[in-house]
This record gives sequence, C-alpha cells and structure tokens, in this order.
Amino acid sequence: MLHDRSLGPSTGLEQTLQCRRSPFEDVYAEALLKTDFASSRRIVLRGRTNAVIDEIPDQSLDFPYIDGDHTLRGITVDLMQVLPKIKDGGLIGGDDFVNKPWQHGAAYEPTLVCPFAVYFAEAMGLPFVALPHKQFLI
Repeated sequence: MLHDRSLGPSTGLEQTLQCRRSPFEDVYAEALLKTDFASSRRIVLRGRTNAVIDEIPDQSLDFPYIDGDHTLRGITVDLMQVLPKIKDGGLIGGDDFVNKPWQHGAAYEPTLVCPFAVYFAEAMGLPFVALPHKQFLI
C-alpha cells in the first residue's frame, strides 16, 4: 500500500493507492523463489520464444516446460523452436492441454494446445502422453 499524504493537511483526506504489479511479475517472482535452491544451475530467459531461443544451445535441455501463448501460432512456434534444443532422451512438458478452445472466453483467440501438441508429436514420430491437470508430455 502507498499512502499519498500530499492531499492530507489541506483537504483532510488521505488517499490510499494500490500499487500493483502485473500478475505475471508475481508469478515470475514466485517461480524464482521456488527454484532458488537451484539458482546456481538456473538460467532465466525472459521473452518470446523467437527472441530468446538462439541463446539456448541445441541438444542442451533435459526438460523444457512450455506455458506460454496457447494460440495455434504460439504452440506451433514453441514446439518447433524448442525441439532441436532437447537432449536425446529428453522430454517436453506443457500445460493447457484442454479440448475447450474457448476456455478463456470469446474475447481471446482459441486455445489450441490440444490438438496441435498431439499432431506435432505424431508428425515428429514422438510419443505423446496426456497427463492429469491439463498437462502433456512429449
């Protein structure tokens, strides 16, 4: 809370302003806190996949988890760009694997993680597993 006292003495009012961060900043801060035990091994890249993917060497990731743009464009870019970064035997995880494209309402583009993730795995000859809690594994 931020208390603005500039209105105080002259008007007798004290205005309380909520200083809120973006919900994404809160999630980011929580993720850093929960992975602090591995901070010496953690590398954080923030940005769209196309903007940061070249900072990741090919065949260097064991388990990337995709939780980003759930549109057809977004999941296509994410899966196509991250696949070459996976080590042999590595896995790709992700969320929002639902068969309700309008889960966020008509004001948003449809969520198409399902079926695209399934079709992607099939096209690449990779196994696919639908997991509980709207998760998937390739």
